[in-house]
Amino acid sequence: MGKQWAWVFVSVLFVFSGSAQAGFDFNYTVTPGTGALAGDNVFAFYARNDQSGEQLGSKKLLVFDIHFKPVSQSLLFDFTDTDGDSLPDANVSGKGMSESNITGTFMRTGPYDLWNAVIVHPSPYLSGGGGNPVAVYTGVTDFEMIGFVQGPSNAPDAITGLGAFYGGAVVPAGVDINVSGLVAAEVGGISGTPAPLPFDVPEGAPPAAGPSFNFSFTAQAPEPGTLSLLVIGGVGLLSRRKRR
Repeated sequence: MGKQWAWVFVSVLFVFSGSAQAGFDFNYTVTPGTGALAGDNVFAFYARNDQSGEQLGSKKLLVFDIHFKPVSQSLLFDFTDTDGDSLPDANVSGKGMSESNITGTFMRTGPYDLWNAVIVHPSPYLSGGGGNPVAVYTGVTDFEMIGFVQGPSNAPDAITGLGAFYGGAVVPAGVDINVSGLVAAEVGGISGTPAPLPFDVPEGAPPAAGPSFNFSFTAQAPEPGTLSLLVIGGVGLLSRRKRR
């Protein structure tokens, strides 16, 4: 029975390693979308703090500046009212979303109500002031966010499992995503670089001079047919177990 359930798990979830840099390892999973996301792939991204280098003794993922760039086609976003004006916004920080409930592309680490999105590109992502986030976030091929969690104690533990979850991306099945950026824990510099994040620049402005992006990898999607066959196999095992 145990082996059967293990195969069901493998059939619906691919786990990959992205890259390793000073202080962090980068991992991701990819699953086939269901319901409104049928025909799409859902990526979940993780940064694992290996407590090495300047970050020796740290446990958190506290701040980041990250790009999601699909190699073809565009990212898909969730649109909902996040600023209370009854108009749709691009839900770029994942209000109501988590690593087990990704309904559109977003970036965030830690609780939604404690997350500060300092710079988001493209802009505007909110409908306030007459902006049109639905139009702006249709056809996006480079999504960037700089943000941080209020207080190190509120940042997620990044030393177990795949690491701390920092966002999800939804793309058509078969599309790979280039991921690049920089991250930091509560101890040490930014992925081993002591320069500070440009938190004092206004929203929409380019980042100030500072460290170059410290990690880069391609999150690869399995072939659509391969992923579908594995899911079908998992369903078959579940049905067989029920009959027994």
